[in-house]
Amino acid sequence: MRAAEFPDKPTTSEVGSSGITFGSVGRLQQQEYLPDLIGPAAYRIYERMRRSDPKIVGLRRALDLPILRAHWDIVPSEDDNPRAEEIADFVEENLFNHIDLPWPQMLAEILLYQDFGFAPFEKVWEIEDGKVYLKRLGYLPPHTVQEIYVVDRKVKSIDQFSNSKGLVNIPGDKLVWFVNRKEGDNYRGIPMLRSFYRPWFNKERAEILLLVMAERMGGWLKFITPDGATPADVSAAKQIGNDFRINETMYMVLPPRWDATVESSTGMTLADLQGFIRYCDEQIDAAALAQVLDLGTSSEGSRALGRTLGEIFDESVQSTGDYICDIVNAEGGLIEELIAYNFPDWEEYIPKLTVGKVEKMDLKNWALGFQALANAGVKFGGKTHAWIREEAGLPEEEEMDEKATDEMLNPPKPPAPVIAPAVPGQPGVKKGPYVPPGEGDSNPTKGDVQEQPED
Repeated sequence: MRAAEFPDKPTTSEVGSSGITFGSVGRLQQQEYLPDLIGPAAYRIYERMRRSDPKIVGLRRALDLPILRAHWDIVPSEDDNPRAEEIADFVEENLFNHIDLPWPQMLAEILLYQDFGFAPFEKVWEIEDGKVYLKRLGYLPPHTVQEIYVVDRKVKSIDQFSNSKGLVNIPGDKLVWFVNRKEGDNYRGIPMLRSFYRPWFNKERAEILLLVMAERMGGWLKFITPDGATPADVSAAKQIGNDFRINETMYMVLPPRWDATVESSTGMTLADLQGFIRYCDEQIDAAALAQVLDLGTSSEGSRALGRTLGEIFDESVQSTGDYICDIVNAEGGLIEELIAYNFPDWEEYIPKLTVGKVEKMDLKNWALGFQALANAGVKFGGKTHAWIREEAGLPEEEEMDEKATDEMLNPPKPPAPVIAPAVPGQPGVKKGPYVPPGEGDSNPTKGDVQEQPED
């Protein structure tokens, strides 16, 4: 078979494009097809959704809280290397303590990229005692970003308009950019709230109908007027029907020989509307891989299903934390720029931002798992022990010598139970001291159990 033939050198220029930018400046085009969700109007709708809908508010908190409470750390590039630890400690002090905003609050702003599709931050630096520090990551709300310019697949700059500074152009190298479901050069991403929009839109209208039906007792008012009713009588009846509502002061005064009844709807009922609203809520959860939050709202489901859906939800949340680390740790990213300003040999000792497991630890299952590993002969060192305590949220361990720590992490296996031979002259099989091979009357193999029949 003939080997494939290739040119001596590959073509280094890019011929195609993502097709969503235009002009030499690379202005990014809108990718949304619904007019209501294009431009500033979209962010007004998204704000309504995330502020007023209890389901969306609760779901977003369920997605964010594990990230906010997770253990974040700066890990040195090498263990037991003083220089690597020095650089890592500098980065940790800057990001977690020296910066203007507390780390949890900055994380909360970063997580807004999921709501709106993207979240740009401006790097603001300061110099103190000859050291360059990151003073803040200034959040730039997406609704203030007028234009995004993309060149060579990277954000070259943005136009931002604010009431305080008017229209300004911010270079891309001053930005840290978080984007949700980025496709090609679409640095606006796809908002998570966009996936919620259709069920939210339908639910909002169903809730209005539900209130109307509740106010009118699930039906409408029917009048029976006597023969000879005048047009004025008919007009008065229409007005009474239009004003009919359920409230604490409701009453009705009818002329003689008039009658009024509430006719129930033969179509959709209050229960039907409530079921449809629950369906919309389930669709919102499904869009966020959070179906586990629906368990318990119906008679369906099982323990195994709940465990599976919970694992999917945990993996989804974990991927969010890992993505934030990837952006901060990226080549030429925030951490590399910070240490490049302060350490000449930074390329040899680049630390990394890490996030711990976000799911709640099942201590019982963990203990059983580690016990099984220990019984199988797996040895655990001090670092593993420290990691277990950290993941489980246990307090720091007191000082222990190396021998005591090893005995705690790797306890000796208990001896196997042994049944001794029966004592001569007594009926039955009796327990007694273990007789090693070569001693006594008959011990063909070490550990064999000797039994004597009853007299």
